Amino acid sequence: MLNSRPLDEIQTGMVIGADVYDPNGLVLLRAGTMITERTIRALKCWGIAEAPISISGETVPDTAEQHRSHQALIAMLDAQFALSNLGHPVIQALYGLCLERAQQQQ
Repeated sequence: MLNSRPLDEIQTGMVIGADVYDPNGLVLLRAGTMITERTIRALKCWGIAEAPISISGETVPDTAEQHRSHQALIAMLDAQFALSNLGHPVIQALYGLCLERAQQQQ
């Protein structure tokens, strides 16, 4: 079950219930992505006002292991993108792609 919520109501630990797209149709976040502070900041930068949230938890179970693994991927990408302008839309898209592919390889 999905519930579209304004960005102000979205909290860390929630799960994206459906893919989130930019105005050009590019996927910004995939369904099942766990919301972090970084995710909320990125959505704000992309101008996204609301996002579909899974309220039944059926998309991805919120386990400590998945959270640690996700945080490790974020730390690795942060180091790789340390000298990049993360506020630039192209760099944000590249970061998102790298994160997505790293998650798929796990």
